[in-house]
Amino acid sequence: MAHPGYFFLMLALASGVYALVFEIIYLTKKDEKTLFRAQGGVAILTFLVMLAALTLAFALVTSDFSLKYVTDYTDTGLPFIYKLSAFWAGNAGSLLLWAAVLALYTALVTFSGKNHDQGVSACVTVLLLINLIFFLSSMVFFANPFERNLVIPPEGRGLNPMLRNPWMIIHPVLLYLGYIGFAVPFA
Repeated sequence: MAHPGYFFLMLALASGVYALVFEIIYLTKKDEKTLFRAQGGVAILTFLVMLAALTLAFALVTSDFSLKYVTDYTDTGLPFIYKLSAFWAGNAGSLLLWAAVLALYTALVTFSGKNHDQGVSACVTVLLLINLIFFLSSMVFFANPFERNLVIPPEGRGLNPMLRNPWMIIHPVLLYLGYIGFAVPFA
């Protein structure tokens, strides 16, 4: 059976495609019901991506070695804060962090457009959704952070010693906030 976090990612991908289709339909027909459906899809997408991120964070903190990602980047002796920072220690976790931040930005853009032209807001949301669908597809098909171990090891490999630095706790997150934030003016 797949991990619930992977199920959240698959549902988020489906919600992203749903929202994208209705945003595009809105751009062609300018129907308010269509816009409402698209916004609902963005809200569900954001909720599911955040659930997946919280699921991975919980697995890291509780040393759930049934997940390959947790085994590869944590161990039972790792302090709590470094278990959390192991979230972005590998490719799959970094992709999930990227998707979570992008989903939040997409929701902010989608729901803050009340004083703006809805057509422009919908165009921006379409571009952000395409970007988000790319990252979700990458995780669902290629870099699954919820991949299971065939045999559950008693201990993990631990965090790379170069990442056991207090600056590595905040540096990647701040960097991602800035990098991903540039997707909004781009769109």
